[in-house]
Amino acid sequence: MNKKQWLITVSILTIFLGCEMDYESFKSNFFNGSKELEVKSEYGVIDGVAITKEDILLAQDLLDIKDEFTTLDKKLKKEIIDVIVEKKLLSHYSVSALKEDISFNQKLEQIKDELALNMWIEKETVKLEKKIKEADLETFYKKNKDLFLIPEQFKLRHIVLKSEKDSIDVFKKLEDKNSTLEDFSNMAKTKSIDSTSELGGDLGWLELEGLLPEVKKIIKDMKKNSMVRLKEKTALGFHIFYLEDKNESTYMKVESVKEDIKSILLKEKIDKLMSQTVDKLKKSAKIDLK
Repeated sequence: MNKKQWLITVSILTIFLGCEMDYESFKSNFFNGSKELEVKSEYGVIDGVAITKEDILLAQDLLDIKDEFTTLDKKLKKEIIDVIVEKKLLSHYSVSALKEDISFNQKLEQIKDELALNMWIEKETVKLEKKIKEADLETFYKKNKDLFLIPEQFKLRHIVLKSEKDSIDVFKKLEDKNSTLEDFSNMAKTKSIDSTSELGGDLGWLELEGLLPEVKKIIKDMKKNSMVRLKEKTALGFHIFYLEDKNESTYMKVESVKEDIKSILLKEKIDKLMSQTVDKLKKSAKIDLK
Protein backbone atom coordinates (compact mmCIF):
# COMPACT_ATOMS: atom_id res chain seq x y z
CA MET A 1 0.00 0.00 0.00
CA ASN A 2 1.51 3.31 -1.09
CA LYS A 3 1.32 6.58 0.86
CA LYS A 4 -1.72 7.90 -0.99
CA GLN A 5 -3.65 4.62 -0.52
CA TRP A 6 -2.79 4.66 3.16
CA LEU A 7 -4.01 8.25 3.51
CA ILE A 8 -7.27 7.39 1.79
CA THR A 9 -7.76 4.38 4.07
CA VAL A 10 -7.19 6.53 7.16
CA SER A 11 -9.64 9.11 5.83
CA ILE A 12 -12.36 6.52 5.26
CA LEU A 13 -11.90 5.10 8.74
CA THR A 14 -12.22 8.62 10.10
CA ILE A 15 -15.54 9.02 8.29
CA PHE A 16 -17.09 5.85 9.69
CA LEU A 17 -15.67 6.11 13.20
CA GLY A 18 -16.79 9.56 14.15
CA CYS A 19 -16.74 12.46 11.68
CA GLU A 20 -19.60 14.94 11.94
CA MET A 21 -22.09 14.97 9.05
CA ASP A 22 -25.79 15.24 8.28
CA TYR A 23 -26.79 11.57 8.23
CA GLU A 24 -30.19 12.13 6.65
CA SER A 25 -28.46 13.66 3.63
CA PHE A 26 -25.76 11.00 3.93
CA LYS A 27 -28.19 8.11 3.61
CA SER A 28 -30.34 9.87 1.05
CA ASN A 29 -27.39 10.67 -1.22
CA PHE A 30 -25.51 7.41 -0.97
CA PHE A 31 -28.04 4.70 -0.21
CA ASN A 32 -30.39 5.85 -2.95
CA GLY A 33 -27.59 6.52 -5.40
CA SER A 34 -28.78 10.06 -6.10
CA LYS A 35 -26.45 11.78 -8.55
CA GLU A 36 -28.76 14.43 -9.88
CA LEU A 37 -28.50 16.97 -7.13
CA GLU A 38 -27.72 20.49 -8.25
CA VAL A 39 -24.69 21.02 -6.08
CA LYS A 40 -22.05 23.67 -6.64
CA SER A 41 -18.61 24.04 -5.11
CA GLU A 42 -15.55 26.12 -5.90
CA TYR A 43 -13.49 22.93 -5.57
CA GLY A 44 -15.71 20.53 -7.53
CA VAL A 45 -18.52 17.98 -7.18
CA ILE A 46 -18.26 14.19 -7.00
CA ASP A 47 -21.40 12.13 -7.64
CA GLY A 48 -23.57 15.01 -6.52
CA VAL A 49 -21.57 15.68 -3.36
CA ALA A 50 -19.63 18.94 -3.12
CA ILE A 51 -15.98 19.06 -2.20
CA THR A 52 -15.92 21.32 0.85
CA LYS A 53 -13.33 23.47 2.54
CA GLU A 54 -13.30 20.87 5.32
CA ASP A 55 -12.38 18.18 2.78
CA ILE A 56 -9.51 20.34 1.59
CA LEU A 57 -8.23 20.96 5.12
CA LEU A 58 -8.44 17.26 6.02
CA ALA A 59 -6.55 16.23 2.90
CA GLN A 60 -3.90 18.90 3.54
CA ASP A 61 -3.54 17.66 7.09
CA LEU A 62 -3.14 14.07 5.92
CA LEU A 63 -0.53 15.16 3.37
CA ASP A 64 1.14 17.44 5.93
CA ILE A 65 0.67 20.54 3.76
CA LYS A 66 0.46 23.64 5.95
CA ASP A 67 0.08 26.51 3.47
CA GLU A 68 -3.25 28.00 2.42
CA PHE A 69 -4.74 26.00 -0.46
CA THR A 70 -5.16 29.05 -2.71
CA THR A 71 -1.42 29.80 -2.47
CA LEU A 72 -0.28 26.34 -3.56
CA ASP A 73 1.03 25.50 -7.00
CA LYS A 74 -1.05 23.44 -9.43
CA LYS A 75 0.81 20.22 -8.70
CA LEU A 76 0.08 20.32 -4.96
CA LYS A 77 -3.51 21.39 -5.52
CA LYS A 78 -4.00 18.43 -7.86
CA GLU A 79 -2.46 16.07 -5.30
CA ILE A 80 -4.88 17.31 -2.63
CA ILE A 81 -7.91 17.08 -4.93
CA ASP A 82 -6.85 13.60 -6.10
CA VAL A 83 -6.79 12.36 -2.50
CA ILE A 84 -10.28 13.80 -1.92
CA VAL A 85 -11.68 12.33 -5.16
CA GLU A 86 -10.29 8.85 -4.50
CA LYS A 87 -11.42 8.94 -0.87
CA LYS A 88 -14.95 10.01 -1.75
CA LEU A 89 -15.30 7.47 -4.57
CA LEU A 90 -14.13 4.68 -2.31
CA SER A 91 -16.32 5.83 0.58
CA HIS A 92 -19.39 6.10 -1.69
CA TYR A 93 -18.67 2.63 -3.03
CA SER A 94 -18.18 1.23 0.48
CA VAL A 95 -21.47 2.67 1.73
CA SER A 96 -23.30 1.28 -1.27
CA ALA A 97 -21.69 -2.14 -0.80
CA LEU A 98 -22.65 -2.22 2.88
CA LYS A 99 -26.15 -0.76 2.67
CA GLU A 100 -27.77 -4.15 3.37
CA ASP A 101 -25.27 -5.08 6.08
CA ILE A 102 -27.05 -5.27 9.46
CA SER A 103 -23.98 -4.54 11.59
CA PHE A 104 -23.11 -1.53 9.41
CA ASN A 105 -26.59 -0.07 9.74
CA GLN A 106 -26.59 -0.66 13.48
CA LYS A 107 -23.26 1.14 13.76
CA LEU A 108 -24.57 3.92 11.54
CA GLU A 109 -27.60 4.43 13.77
CA GLN A 110 -25.38 4.42 16.86
CA ILE A 111 -23.12 7.09 15.35
CA LYS A 112 -26.16 9.08 14.29
CA ASP A 113 -27.57 9.00 17.85
CA GLU A 114 -24.26 10.09 19.35
CA LEU A 115 -23.86 12.83 16.77
CA ALA A 116 -27.39 14.11 17.35
CA LEU A 117 -26.89 14.18 21.12
CA ASN A 118 -23.57 16.02 20.83
CA MET A 119 -24.91 18.57 18.38
CA TRP A 120 -28.02 19.15 20.51
CA ILE A 121 -25.85 19.74 23.59
CA GLU A 122 -23.62 22.11 21.62
CA LYS A 123 -26.57 24.17 20.40
CA GLU A 124 -28.19 24.31 23.83
CA THR A 125 -24.84 25.27 25.36
CA VAL A 126 -24.61 28.27 23.04
CA LYS A 127 -28.12 29.37 24.08
CA LEU A 128 -27.40 28.91 27.78
CA GLU A 129 -24.08 30.74 27.59
CA LYS A 130 -25.83 33.82 26.24
CA LYS A 131 -28.03 33.88 29.33
CA ILE A 132 -25.07 34.21 31.71
CA LYS A 133 -24.68 37.87 32.63
CA GLU A 134 -21.78 39.79 34.15
CA ALA A 135 -23.74 40.16 37.38
CA ASP A 136 -24.07 36.35 37.61
CA LEU A 137 -20.29 35.99 37.56
CA GLU A 138 -19.76 38.56 40.30
CA THR A 139 -22.53 37.08 42.45
CA PHE A 140 -21.01 33.61 42.20
CA TYR A 141 -17.58 35.02 43.08
CA LYS A 142 -18.90 36.71 46.23
CA LYS A 143 -20.81 33.64 47.39
CA ASN A 144 -17.96 31.22 46.69
CA LYS A 145 -14.92 33.35 47.35
CA ASP A 146 -13.08 30.56 49.17
CA LEU A 147 -12.89 28.68 45.89
CA PHE A 148 -10.51 31.37 44.68
CA LEU A 149 -8.28 31.55 47.73
CA ILE A 150 -4.57 31.18 47.17
CA PRO A 151 -3.22 29.68 50.43
CA GLU A 152 -0.18 31.13 52.13
CA GLN A 153 3.04 29.77 50.71
CA PHE A 154 6.43 29.17 52.28
CA LYS A 155 9.79 29.15 50.50
CA LEU A 156 11.71 26.63 52.55
CA ARG A 157 15.12 25.09 52.81
CA HIS A 158 16.05 22.19 55.05
CA ILE A 159 18.96 20.19 56.33
CA VAL A 160 18.33 16.50 57.07
CA LEU A 161 20.59 14.62 59.51
CA LYS A 162 20.74 11.00 60.65
CA SER A 163 20.64 11.53 64.41
CA GLU A 164 19.09 13.96 66.85
CA LYS A 165 22.56 14.70 68.22
CA ASP A 166 23.77 15.70 64.75
CA SER A 167 20.78 17.96 64.25
CA ILE A 168 21.34 19.65 67.64
CA ASP A 169 25.04 20.19 66.88
CA VAL A 170 24.44 21.62 63.39
CA PHE A 171 21.58 23.80 64.60
CA LYS A 172 23.78 25.21 67.40
CA LYS A 173 26.60 26.02 64.97
CA LEU A 174 24.21 27.86 62.68
CA GLU A 175 22.60 29.65 65.59
CA ASP A 176 25.90 30.68 67.17
CA LYS A 177 27.12 32.38 64.00
CA ASN A 178 23.77 34.06 63.44
CA SER A 179 23.56 32.28 60.10
CA THR A 180 22.37 33.86 56.89
CA LEU A 181 20.63 32.15 53.99
CA GLU A 182 24.03 31.59 52.38
CA ASP A 183 25.43 30.00 55.56
CA PHE A 184 22.42 27.66 55.80
CA SER A 185 22.69 26.74 52.13
CA ASN A 186 26.39 25.92 52.45
CA MET A 187 25.76 23.82 55.55
CA ALA A 188 23.04 21.89 53.69
CA LYS A 189 25.47 21.15 50.87
CA THR A 190 28.07 19.70 53.25
CA LYS A 191 25.97 18.09 56.01
CA SER A 192 22.48 17.20 54.71
CA ILE A 193 21.79 13.58 53.79
CA ASP A 194 18.79 14.56 51.69
CA SER A 195 18.78 14.68 47.88
CA THR A 196 18.23 18.45 48.08
CA SER A 197 21.69 18.95 49.54
CA GLU A 198 23.13 19.86 46.11
CA LEU A 199 20.54 22.66 45.93
CA GLY A 200 21.46 23.98 49.35
CA GLY A 201 18.40 22.27 50.85
CA ASP A 202 16.01 24.24 48.62
CA LEU A 203 12.45 22.84 48.79
CA GLY A 204 10.89 25.61 46.71
CA TRP A 205 7.49 27.12 47.46
CA LEU A 206 5.25 24.92 49.61
CA GLU A 207 1.75 25.18 51.01
CA LEU A 208 0.93 23.89 54.49
CA GLU A 209 -1.62 21.48 53.04
CA GLY A 210 0.15 18.19 52.45
CA LEU A 211 2.95 18.72 54.97
CA LEU A 212 3.31 16.39 57.94
CA PRO A 213 1.32 17.67 60.96
CA GLU A 214 4.46 18.13 63.05
CA VAL A 215 6.15 20.05 60.23
CA LYS A 216 3.07 22.16 59.57
CA LYS A 217 2.87 23.09 63.25
CA ILE A 218 6.35 24.61 63.42
CA ILE A 219 6.41 26.13 59.92
CA LYS A 220 3.20 28.16 60.07
CA ASP A 221 4.49 30.48 62.82
CA MET A 222 8.00 31.00 61.42
CA LYS A 223 9.19 34.45 60.46
CA LYS A 224 11.11 35.25 57.29
CA ASN A 225 14.87 34.48 57.52
CA SER A 226 14.40 32.42 60.65
CA MET A 227 15.43 28.87 61.46
CA VAL A 228 13.80 26.06 63.46
CA ARG A 229 14.71 22.48 64.40
CA LEU A 230 12.11 19.73 64.19
CA LYS A 231 12.45 17.57 67.30
CA GLU A 232 10.44 14.65 65.94
CA LYS A 233 12.11 12.27 63.49
CA THR A 234 10.50 11.83 60.09
CA ALA A 235 11.04 9.01 57.58
CA LEU A 236 13.99 11.00 56.19
CA GLY A 237 15.65 11.82 59.49
CA PHE A 238 15.95 14.93 61.68
CA HIS A 239 15.19 18.28 60.00
CA ILE A 240 16.35 21.85 60.39
CA PHE A 241 14.20 24.31 58.42
CA TYR A 242 15.00 27.79 57.15
CA LEU A 243 12.21 30.11 55.98
CA GLU A 244 13.60 32.04 53.04
CA ASP A 245 10.38 33.84 52.09
CA LYS A 246 6.64 33.79 52.70
CA ASN A 247 3.52 34.81 50.76
CA GLU A 248 0.38 35.53 52.74
CA SER A 249 -2.86 33.96 51.59
CA THR A 250 -4.80 36.05 49.10
CA TYR A 251 -7.83 35.87 46.83
CA MET A 252 -7.65 35.75 43.05
CA LYS A 253 -9.17 38.87 41.51
CA VAL A 254 -12.60 38.36 40.04
CA GLU A 255 -11.42 39.61 36.64
CA SER A 256 -8.89 36.79 36.41
CA VAL A 257 -11.41 34.01 37.13
CA LYS A 258 -14.47 35.13 35.18
CA GLU A 259 -13.95 32.54 32.46
CA ASP A 260 -13.61 29.81 35.10
CA ILE A 261 -16.80 30.98 36.80
CA LYS A 262 -18.62 31.07 33.47
CA SER A 263 -17.58 27.45 32.85
CA ILE A 264 -18.88 26.42 36.27
CA LEU A 265 -22.21 28.20 35.78
CA LEU A 266 -22.56 26.84 32.25
CA LYS A 267 -21.98 23.28 33.41
CA GLU A 268 -24.59 23.72 36.12
CA LYS A 269 -27.11 24.98 33.57
CA ILE A 270 -26.36 22.17 31.12
CA ASP A 271 -26.63 19.54 33.86
CA LYS A 272 -29.96 21.01 34.95
CA LEU A 273 -31.28 21.09 31.38
CA MET A 274 -30.22 17.48 30.79
CA SER A 275 -31.84 16.35 34.02
CA GLN A 276 -35.11 18.18 33.32
CA THR A 277 -35.23 16.91 29.75
CA VAL A 278 -34.59 13.30 30.80
CA ASP A 279 -37.31 13.50 33.50
CA LYS A 280 -39.78 14.86 30.95
CA LEU A 281 -38.90 12.21 28.36
CA LYS A 282 -39.17 9.37 30.88
CA LYS A 283 -42.80 10.30 31.58
CA SER A 284 -43.83 9.81 27.96
CA ALA A 285 -41.39 7.05 26.95
CA LYS A 286 -42.27 3.37 26.78
CA ILE A 287 -39.46 1.71 28.72
CA ASP A 288 -39.43 -2.07 29.15
CA LEU A 289 -36.40 -3.19 31.13
CA LYS A 290 -35.50 -6.85 31.61
